[in-house]
Amino acid sequence: MTNLFTDIHEHPQIFGSQIKTLRTASEYTIEFVSKESGLSKAFISQIETGKRSINIHDLKRLLSVYNYSVMRFFSESADAVEGKKYDPNLSLQSNEYSILIDGSRTNGKHHLILKRPVRSKDDLAILELFLPGEVEYPKDYFSYDSTVRGVVISGELLIHFKDDELLAKEGEEFSFDANKYHIFRNHKKENLKVLLVMQHPYF
Repeated sequence: MTNLFTDIHEHPQIFGSQIKTLRTASEYTIEFVSKESGLSKAFISQIETGKRSINIHDLKRLLSVYNYSVMRFFSESADAVEGKKYDPNLSLQSNEYSILIDGSRTNGKHHLILKRPVRSKDDLAILELFLPGEVEYPKDYFSYDSTVRGVVISGELLIHFKDDELLAKEGEEFSFDANKYHIFRNHKKENLKVLLVMQHPYF
């Protein structure tokens, strides 16, 4: 499977530049970040210059040095790329900003948030799916014309199809044809966060 984080940005240099910006803004050396994250200096340098991709576990280790979550990083890096500013206090924003697709930002309720603008049918939609314990989304089966790729940020995701199911645990990537009827389920008691990437079906 193609690495999800390479897919998210058409140019890996953009992704790497955001990582480098975090480091330079924090006035950290590569040596310091390497020591704190446990990742090699050569690896960090290759990430910052966009010469290689990174898996979810190493990304979390790297971002922890800057006290950043994966979700915060993707939201803010998208803002920087687009030259926009995302206001997390608004429940619904214009199509030039992040949009709450469904649910609520209130703690304990599920939500599906578009993390960056989608302006044409060729744009990739990057979404955050949050499901509290033992919650499913939606209540009924749904499908659309797209391939969905994703990575589980925390928790365990069960994607239920009419005749099959797919299980993805924290740190694991997955993909499926969204033409198949499906439901996202959090079958655990812990909260679930997932980053979804798809060719937008309806934005």
